[in-house]
Amino acid sequence: MKNLKIVLLMICLAAIGSVSAQSNPTVEIVLSQPTAQQGDIVTADVYVRNGVNVAGVDIGLTTDEECLRIVERQPGDYLPTTGEQGGFSPFEEMTDHATRFAAALTDRTRYANGDGIFFSIQLEVTCEEGTAPLDITYAKIATYEDPSAVEINLISFDMAEDTLNAIGAQLAIGPADQVTPIATATSEAGEAISATPAPTTEAAPQSQTLIVVAVIMIVVAVGGLLLLLLVARRRRSRKQ
Repeated sequence: MKNLKIVLLMICLAAIGSVSAQSNPTVEIVLSQPTAQQGDIVTADVYVRNGVNVAGVDIGLTTDEECLRIVERQPGDYLPTTGEQGGFSPFEEMTDHATRFAAALTDRTRYANGDGIFFSIQLEVTCEEGTAPLDITYAKIATYEDPSAVEINLISFDMAEDTLNAIGAQLAIGPADQVTPIATATSEAGEAISATPAPTTEAAPQSQTLIVVAVIMIVVAVGGLLLLLLVARRRRSRKQ
């Protein structure tokens, strides 16, 4: 009986550990099209993926100076960026070939989860042919440890500290009948990744799935323990 209790306790602790575990978030550039010609306008969406209780985001990127020119930047809907919406932008900058944008919350109830577009830029293609990279050069994400807590505690994820994944993109430029889409891009870690835009989904983030699984494991473990204790008591009462 004692050994069984120890096993059940270990199961509960393992389940709780799975709730605490959180994968690092990712920032990713996704192009509206894989190929383009000179004079085209291409959209690049900057995504935050796998966010949990996100309170602030700050992302900077650069583009190829020979083939791309930034003509416009628009905030996405991942975090509010105005006081009326419950947020603000502490930093924003844009040149022809680089941009950086940050947003933070003033209303803690507006924190973000899962995937979403943080901001988008419009790019003019300025060369006849080539391969034009877009690289994330700076990225930080701050998340609430517990959004409902009285005392605010933030968890920081930083690209420079390898706690935040960053994925750039490449645009193939040339005549329509000659250019071939680029099949892969390269992450900051040098690993090959798919350049195909990952589909957005409204499903719950991975962390929520882990929580549900962990809760089920805890309920099963505690229920089993109570059942065994009840059976043991009945056996003792019968012997008496």
